[in-house]
Amino acid sequence: MLLKTKLLSLLLLGLAVFFNFQQVYAAPPTGHPSVSDAAKMLYIPAAKTKLPFRGRVLESFASNDYSYVRVLQDNKERWFAAPLVSLTPGMLVAFGKGTVMTNFYSRKWKRTFAEITFLNQMTPIAE
Repeated sequence: MLLKTKLLSLLLLGLAVFFNFQQVYAAPPTGHPSVSDAAKMLYIPAAKTKLPFRGRVLESFASNDYSYVRVLQDNKERWFAAPLVSLTPGMLVAFGKGTVMTNFYSRKWKRTFAEITFLNQMTPIAE
C-alpha cells in the first residue's frame, strides 16, 4: 500500500511538473516579437515579394546547389548565381537586388567571374 501511495505521489508530481513546464515554455516570453516582426527585423523578405528586375537568359548552367545565369538586362550582360532553377536561353526572368562579388573564382568550373551577383531567388516569368 505504501509503495502504491509513493508511486501515485511521484506520478502526480511528475504530471504537475510537466503541465507547469508546458504552461511556462509553450508560449514565448513577454515582449518576444511575432514571427512577422522578427522577419522584418532580420530583413527576411516575404515569400511573395515581387521581384523588381527583369532580364533575358542568355546562358545557364548548374553548379552544385546554384544556377549560374548570364542575363541580358537593359542591353548589358550580367552574371548571376541563384538557388538551383531550371532555365533555358531565351527565357524572361525576374530577380531582386542581390549581393555583387568581384573576381569570384568558381573552383568547380575553374573560372573567374569579373562580377557576379548572388541572389536569393531568380524565377522565370511569362511574357
